[in-house]
Amino acid sequence: MAEEASQPVIAGHIVVFVARDLRCCPVGRNLEATLRFASLAQDPEQQASNSEIRKLLEEAIEKLPDDYRTIFMLRDVEEMSTADAADVLEITEENVKVRLHRARTLLRNSLYVRAGMERKEAFNFHAVRCDRVVKNVFIRIQKQISKPENSEANTQ
Repeated sequence: MAEEASQPVIAGHIVVFVARDLRCCPVGRNLEATLRFASLAQDPEQQASNSEIRKLLEEAIEKLPDDYRTIFMLRDVEEMSTADAADVLEITEENVKVRLHRARTLLRNSLYVRAGMERKEAFNFHAVRCDRVVKNVFIRIQKQISKPENSEANTQ
């Protein structure tokens, strides 16, 4: 949703850049190269992927119990405040928060099952990569620690 809202802004910036480039360049000077920006439209692969994700999400939301689905739709889709959702449904704000938390948990679990993976597989620990990252962090820390000592030795 936020991505769709940002596309007109991005398109506006591209138009400004093209117009600025055309003003600065003689007419006809490499106009084709100037207008060769990446399309704002999604490529077919992105469209298919987004369609599949949307379908999975819609199906998972439909399977939520009514109370949880209602809260989820009001809070996360319609972006209604907790207080407003509580007023509309005539329940307490705490109840709205609990139901939303439970709805999100059920939704997350449903999507993990549908995606064919468990949480642990989705966020697998990569020991070799982690060791490399930790080693590099310690090297940088050591360099930072030794810099002030070298600077003090040079100034004395």
